[in-house]
Amino acid sequence: MEKNIKTKIKNGKINNKNVLLLKNNKFIHSIDNYYYIIIIDNLIIDTKRKEEKIFVIKILKNFYCIEGIDGSGKTSITNKLKALCNDESRYYFTKEPSSGIIGELIREQLMNFENPLEESTFAYLYAADRHDHLYKKGGILEILNTKSRKIITDRYLFSSIAYQGKLGYELNKNFPLPEKVFFIETDPNIAYERIQKNRTQSDLFELEKYKTFEQIALKYLKIFKKLEKKINVIYINNSIKDNLDKNAKKIFNLIKF
Repeated sequence: MEKNIKTKIKNGKINNKNVLLLKNNKFIHSIDNYYYIIIIDNLIIDTKRKEEKIFVIKILKNFYCIEGIDGSGKTSITNKLKALCNDESRYYFTKEPSSGIIGELIREQLMNFENPLEESTFAYLYAADRHDHLYKKGGILEILNTKSRKIITDRYLFSSIAYQGKLGYELNKNFPLPEKVFFIETDPNIAYERIQKNRTQSDLFELEKYKTFEQIALKYLKIFKKLEKKINVIYINNSIKDNLDKNAKKIFNLIKF
């Protein structure tokens, strides 16, 4: 689909009722359950040559993601948001790792301290679980195709990129992006203290991530700074525990029908 859109742009055929022209050579093309953000960059090669590059970003309509480091309050906010939505026929809540076969395998292996998998193996498993989560029968795409519902996921591909770096990016770069991303910002020290206080047992990644908690938070910020001109990134500060209800309501007001 992206290739067809690029061809249409080059041939001057992209202008139709489904296209909204934005400033700075940026378009939104709406097809079925996707928005395609089309960005045209004119790159000057030298004084005589100019090259036009077309970038297409695929965004899944009515699909929202809540991200944040462990201990940010992400899951608590998601649970409060679920109570606010209070209508399973219109709002569908999910998470990653998913409840599918691969997601369950990931959860089992995260608690395998005696013979742990390599981090790169986890990266491939997360990507496989995400593909299954999106495209399987009864998955995210089918729900959006057949029902008038909005889907909210606790974690998505941004977690893989933040925690698994370049490999995470390469394995996940072709998945569609959500319509909105809510990044729960929390002071890493506060997040770390929350986990120490509330978790009875940590998994493999949590134990390792504690050593680089602040670095993971910075990686998230770097990812979203690059993306915020392309997709809608909303930053939610949750360093104060009493903000949970207020922050859940803020998200609800931005996704409600």
